[in-house]
Amino acid sequence: MVRDPFFAAGIGWVFNEQVTVFDPGGLLNLVPIIDAAPPQSASPTPVIAVADIVIAGVSIAPEPIAVGRPFTITVVLRNTGTVPASGFSVTGILSPGPVYATSYVDSLPANAEITVLLPARLDAAGAFVGDVIVDYNNDILETEEGETNNTFRLNYTVDFAVVNQRNNEFVRQRGRLDRGRGLSDLGWDWR
Repeated sequence: MVRDPFFAAGIGWVFNEQVTVFDPGGLLNLVPIIDAAPPQSASPTPVIAVADIVIAGVSIAPEPIAVGRPFTITVVLRNTGTVPASGFSVTGILSPGPVYATSYVDSLPANAEITVLLPARLDAAGAFVGDVIVDYNNDILETEEGETNNTFRLNYTVDFAVVNQRNNEFVRQRGRLDRGRGLSDLGWDWR
């Protein structure tokens, strides 16, 4: 301890890096020097064991999708987490509609992969965008980063099925194609 006339109490601590000591009588060897406590090591951040379900791939068959006919969305899922994922849904939200195609997965072990089939049917033609979402109801505890890989954007086309296709056939100058509903679906006139 050193007396400091500028410090209110008159006594304070001084670090040895800031003071040069003049000791002509060798009294410094009699004063004990207390080293500072070693720095505390940072405690390791605990690792939380969670599942992380990732959509590894999505495909549609048959493609293109035919209006009013069944098709299947195949979804490949992978659990990249450290614990099993138990009880979650896989949902396709499709346009036009929306049309929901859902399947339930009982369990997906850590570092395992599973294929899920979502059967569906659409009743309008066009080019559409839909989503495939894993853990749609947020039943699985995932990190915030893990939640960002649960949606897959799906672009697809729905068209009318080919009723009859013929090759090398003479086409008349005038004609009409009826797909069986009593209405003219396609007509032509090449005069």
